[in-house]
Amino acid sequence: MERIRGPDAGENLSMALAWLPKSLARRLGFVHFFIGDPVFAGLHEFEVADDGGSYRTAAQYVSESCQTHRPRSARRATIVLPSGPGRTATVIHELGHALDDVLEYEWLAKPVSNYGKVDPFEAFAVAFTAWVGVPSYQTRRDRLYRIDRRTAAFFDAITLQL
Repeated sequence: MERIRGPDAGENLSMALAWLPKSLARRLGFVHFFIGDPVFAGLHEFEVADDGGSYRTAAQYVSESCQTHRPRSARRATIVLPSGPGRTATVIHELGHALDDVLEYEWLAKPVSNYGKVDPFEAFAVAFTAWVGVPSYQTRRDRLYRIDRRTAAFFDAITLQL
């Protein structure tokens, strides 16, 4: 992990990563973490996101393909946590976006929350976070296994393949 600061940041990120099956944690080991303002740091060219929110304040996954303004050698898949690691579920959700990127956005999960209805990327990340099983996502986990067992089985299967 690189570009981390803060007294408990590394420990908090480690706690979030500990929720993942070891094979997934290894597969997502390429992801960098950054705590701070991603616009100031040059991870984004613009402050305003497509949804009208600010990149400066939202937790987000920034893929290498979103960093075309940076030299190719400086691009790193990065999870940005502007205010620090915060909630474990937030870190896992962003790792879900990284996994979706690795899988080239080919799997479509059913939305298991209102936020998951925003777009297919959020549906995948919310379903992944629910599948991981953090306590704050228990309702979404129950819904995942009720309405989208296919996605839960998919996450089980890729864990065994990695």
